[in-house]
Amino acid sequence: MRTARDGRASADVRDQAMAENIGWLLAQAPRGARMVVWAHNGHVETSGTFGMVPMGAHLRRALGADYLALGLVFDRGEFQAIDRTDGATGMDLRAFTVGPAPDTDVAAPFAATGHPLLAVDLRTAPSGVVADWLAAPHRMREVGSMYFGAAAVGPPPALAGRFDALIFVARTTRARSLPR
Repeated sequence: MRTARDGRASADVRDQAMAENIGWLLAQAPRGARMVVWAHNGHVETSGTFGMVPMGAHLRRALGADYLALGLVFDRGEFQAIDRTDGATGMDLRAFTVGPAPDTDVAAPFAATGHPLLAVDLRTAPSGVVADWLAAPHRMREVGSMYFGAAAVGPPPALAGRFDALIFVARTTRARSLPR
C-alpha cells in the first residue's frame, strides 16, 4: 500500500480528504442542510475495520450524532467491478453475478426472512441474543471498485459499532448505461 509523506497509508489520507470535502460542502450549504453520501462500506463505517481511519470516523468526530453510517448488505445478484479474479490486471469494468450468500455470511439471516428489503437500526437493537449476534464477527460480501472473487472475503467484522444502521437488499442488479 502506498504511504503519504507523513507515513500514513494513502487510504487514510484519502478518507480524511473525503471527510474534509464533505465538511466544506456542508459549510457552504444553508444552515440545517442535510447530505447523503454514497460510498463503500469501508469508507462510511465509523470503526476502521480494515486497518485505516475511514471517512465515517472523521465525519462522526466532526458531526457527532448528525452523522449516520449506513452499511449495505446483499444476498445475491449482479454488480459491476474491475475484475481481479484469477490474477486479472486489466482496468475494464465487468459484470459479475453471485448466488446466495453462504450460511456464514451476515446476509444469510436477513435473506431467510424472505423480505426483499430490510432496514435495521443497530443503535436500538434489543439486548440478549440479537445484540450478541450483532456484536459477533460475521463474514460479509463487500464489493468495491474491484472484485477479487467469492473466496477473497476479508476478516469477519462485527456490525455493532461499525454502522448505525444496516440496509439489506435481497437481490441486486448491476448498473447499466443510459440509452444515447
